[in-house]
Amino acid sequence: MNYGGALAIGGADLADAGIVRSYTVAFTQRSGSNQLCRLLAREGCGRPSELFQTPIAVRPGEAADWFKRKIEANAAGSVFGTKLAHDHRSRLDEILRAALPGYRRLDDVMPNHRWIWLDRRDKVAQAVSLHVAVATGCWAREVDTVDTACRYDFLSILSRLMNLAANHVAWTVYFETHGIRPYVIHYENFYANLSTEFPRLLAHLGGPGEETPQTPVADLEIQRDRRSQEFYDRFVEDMNRIGEVEFSAELGRPFCRWNTFFSQMGWKAHQSDWWRNIWRLGRKVMPRDDDSLRWVPRRLSLGGGAVEKTSG
Repeated sequence: MNYGGALAIGGADLADAGIVRSYTVAFTQRSGSNQLCRLLAREGCGRPSELFQTPIAVRPGEAADWFKRKIEANAAGSVFGTKLAHDHRSRLDEILRAALPGYRRLDDVMPNHRWIWLDRRDKVAQAVSLHVAVATGCWAREVDTVDTACRYDFLSILSRLMNLAANHVAWTVYFETHGIRPYVIHYENFYANLSTEFPRLLAHLGGPGEETPQTPVADLEIQRDRRSQEFYDRFVEDMNRIGEVEFSAELGRPFCRWNTFFSQMGWKAHQSDWWRNIWRLGRKVMPRDDDSLRWVPRRLSLGGGAVEKTSG
């Protein structure tokens, strides 16, 4: 499919429109990207946000003009900034490759383009934060409150952790493949030392922009309350229990389904085969404390390794 248009390789069209500096924040969820974008906007360094979230609604033959208008409409003076998740970057590149012969990456069309890679070292804390945000629908807050409706869920946090780790690898591969050396920000160090780290970032981007918003932007509080800490501590404890029969019994059928999906390539199985495999991998046993039946899968490790069966 051809998404052709008038945007030129080399960024000349955007430079002619008055945009002389540009940057992209590469991020994963719950890494502090909203706060970073607020800080940059307050200094007049564009109006960075998720401008290219999928699905992207653009007609064939209009993509280049659409992209140019998007940048011009969201620039602050001569500076344009945006932030991209890896999958959104991939879709945007796909569209621009079809529109512009010779296009390889955003650096080809954005003037003096810089990459900022916002990373979070503590992936468990990031996964817990993502679990809480998804469960509560609260992605930012101004006060330290605890939503009692959000419950601890080991498999939810574990799945978020795997997704975040995969996205980290995806960005690593992208930068290495294209020979890009991004300006790396580590969440923990950056926000603990804003007075020194933020000026360094501004200097890397060429200094503050000429347009500074008149309305102050409020700081975004990092969401680390006692509930998040409790979830973090419990998750670390539970990770050390993987492989225990008792722990698998506590998790029940959801763990068996989860383990079958990842370790036994459950995504390839027909639905009827998938359920048959679940029943084959587990058995029901009578617990000691009541008369209800409890599910105990035979395969208990993340890698699908079998363990010794308990006595019935």
